[in-house]
Amino acid sequence: MQVRILLVDPPWYTLQGVNAATVSLGLAAVAGVLEVRDHEVSIFNGDLYVSGERRRESTLTGNAVGPAVEHPAYQRLREVLRETRPEAVGITSMTAEFPSACVAAGIVREEDAAVPIVVGGVHPTLVPEEVLSQRCFDYAVIGEGEETATALFNVLASGGNPESVTGIAYLCKEAVVHNAKRPLIQDLDALPLPSYRGLIDRQAHIPAELGGVISSRGCPYPCRYCASKVLWTRRVRFRSVQRVLEEITGLYRDGVRLFRLHDDTFTLRPERVNDFCDGMQAFPDARWSCDTRVDLLDEALARRMRAAGCYQVNVGIESGSERIRAMVAKKVDVARAEKLVRALKRCGIKVTAYFMAGFPTETGPELDETLALARVLSPDTPLFSVFTPYPGTELWDVLRREGKLPEQPDYSTFHHHSAAMNFSAMDEAEFSEQMQAVGTYETKQRRAATLRYLLRHPLRFATDRRVMRPQLTRCFSGELR
Repeated sequence: MQVRILLVDPPWYTLQGVNAATVSLGLAAVAGVLEVRDHEVSIFNGDLYVSGERRRESTLTGNAVGPAVEHPAYQRLREVLRETRPEAVGITSMTAEFPSACVAAGIVREEDAAVPIVVGGVHPTLVPEEVLSQRCFDYAVIGEGEETATALFNVLASGGNPESVTGIAYLCKEAVVHNAKRPLIQDLDALPLPSYRGLIDRQAHIPAELGGVISSRGCPYPCRYCASKVLWTRRVRFRSVQRVLEEITGLYRDGVRLFRLHDDTFTLRPERVNDFCDGMQAFPDARWSCDTRVDLLDEALARRMRAAGCYQVNVGIESGSERIRAMVAKKVDVARAEKLVRALKRCGIKVTAYFMAGFPTETGPELDETLALARVLSPDTPLFSVFTPYPGTELWDVLRREGKLPEQPDYSTFHHHSAAMNFSAMDEAEFSEQMQAVGTYETKQRRAATLRYLLRHPLRFATDRRVMRPQLTRCFSGELR
């Protein structure tokens, strides 16, 4: 039985006045499965719609109404609901955007009180009872959504009993019911490719916003601040290189030339990366970036990657303090990190290095060590974020036991640039001063690194710019309401 389904990625970046509208790869993956089952699927990307006004975080707490829902993104959602008349709605949510997801669900209820609302994504997977207790959603998909969401929508369409659907939780007589856990998908190649066919206002998206690809799920490393092992486990499941290239081929035909590999550790299997690089030779005007660890890449493989279009590699360093790195179980060989950054620069690959500030018990001198290490490594983009404890992670549990997290957190503040996130040993004044110094360094380093790259690799700079600039330019081919 065909069902009209609207999948919603609620606005978050646009509420901060930030222009970042990457389409949810999770929703596109679910859409691909639903379309194969003959459902009519639309995808709403809330971050596409901008107002230019920065809203305070506190305007988006709980099931808020009022000033927040006047934002163009929520107004457009209301229009889309009237245009598509969905028979079921799915909403995805990261932790920080959960209040926005609640607002979106409230708008759905106002337009059609009878339509079932399903919530999925990282946050509902980590804290399903807490999510459902908000009374905004009827069902929560826990874990991977492709098979679970499809099974649930099929049951809802046929009037069946949700008790038969594994991998969900739902409200029943004011209580949260947890069905049996659904096993992880073992054959990722068996899944249909992600689909953007039903993307609302697709003509207003830039090509790069459709360029997300994930070739594996899971990370074998034990970092205590990361939720990946909770979501995927530490056993990594790989898609075949052939299947990944098939997905890239389809996106390439649709005009995408700039790709972002979202694997936690893309170079975990070097032979697989070599095969991928062989396949990318078919797309000489494509560019791509990936995340990895400093101990999983060497100069020989980096040169293969650069020749295959890799323009940027992102590596996690996190802290310059050995004590902090040991505390959060982030093993980094600093000497190897220095060697890798130099090698990547020789290859013409830009380096983004991730650092975090505000770890529990971190002192001012330890944050100084992090800034000093960043200066030594001298990446093209030093990207500092503020430590944020996410539900389900080890450090969340530690902070909760120590009474440093409220029983009912304001999740709108749980993001990596939030002024509310400081669990260090520094007081607010010292931490703020430290972060101002970090921000000044980031800006100066990015500018200097761009000039150095231009002087060292002028031809690569020009060719990369020629490919990437159109991919990052928003040119409206039709009127966006």
